[in-house]
Amino acid sequence: MITGLSAHEHWLFSESSHFSVGDAVEISLRSGHAVGESEFLIDTKLIQNAVVIHPDNTREPIQLMPQGQEHIASFQALEPGIYTILVNLRKRNKGPSIYLLKTQVQVGTQLNAFHPKPTQELEIMGVDSDTSFTVFAGTAPVKAPLTLLAPDGSERSLIMDREGLSRFSPGQPGLHVLICHFRRQTTSYSLYIGE
Repeated sequence: MITGLSAHEHWLFSESSHFSVGDAVEISLRSGHAVGESEFLIDTKLIQNAVVIHPDNTREPIQLMPQGQEHIASFQALEPGIYTILVNLRKRNKGPSIYLLKTQVQVGTQLNAFHPKPTQELEIMGVDSDTSFTVFAGTAPVKAPLTLLAPDGSERSLIMDREGLSRFSPGQPGLHVLICHFRRQTTSYSLYIGE
């Protein structure tokens, strides 16, 4: 678990990235300076949209409810494959959704492709592996830098190649969060790297 958070960042996570068919998958949304500082719990009214995309591409709305220092939602994993969870937040009470959050979990051992097309206005997409990423604005890739938050709370910028592809080598297992700021929007993609 990441021990340090930045006040301007928000992300989704689950305690694991692998579940069995039939499991209830719990997703948490966290925000703020540091774990334990509950005053940084976001206002539930700022959550504009929260869905889970099932392996067959059907969308199911989920409701994030405050619990302690985070918001929690759960859904039932009824088929094997990769589930994508998307949440959109507004920065304040007026204006467009500018925080676009994403995480994915694997259910069972059967792999299906991670969604090859972006489903949000701004999205971090995996490319060929769990450690290569690019940023899409709409349907086109853009050259936008990525920041990585590691499980120990350390933060670093990833090196981007000429095509806009960023790579990292996970030095430790656990939750990693990729963050991108682009044209007054912020997107994050959280992924769990196992042992």
